[in-house]
Amino acid sequence: MVYDGKFVSVFCMFLLGAAIGKHGIFRHLDHHRPLLRRVFFIAAPVGLVGNAVLVPLHAVTPVFPPSALRVLENSVFAVAIPALTLAYASGLSLLWLRPGAQRWLRPFAAPGQMALTTYLTHT
Repeated sequence: MVYDGKFVSVFCMFLLGAAIGKHGIFRHLDHHRPLLRRVFFIAAPVGLVGNAVLVPLHAVTPVFPPSALRVLENSVFAVAIPALTLAYASGLSLLWLRPGAQRWLRPFAAPGQMALTTYLTHT
């Protein structure tokens, strides 16, 4: 992960998550609805298009020796993956704010918490 430069992208996503937590955005979703909408409508197209480019690019890019394709792949990764992550988070947050949606989303809370706990205990 360090060799191919993905460490920087992952570390930046960690810092972004820490900032979101510090500002309490997920504690007051209704208050931050306009921000969540902006993030979703910017991040979703960037993330979807970026990942659509990233998948075939990754398939044809050799791991060694380093090449211009590798630099391009890492650059697309650094933008597309965090954008899609932000789109998922903001989209699910906006869905949570819709009347009646909590009833459908609540069953996914326990498996999501379990997956997060498993991830955190294994890293």
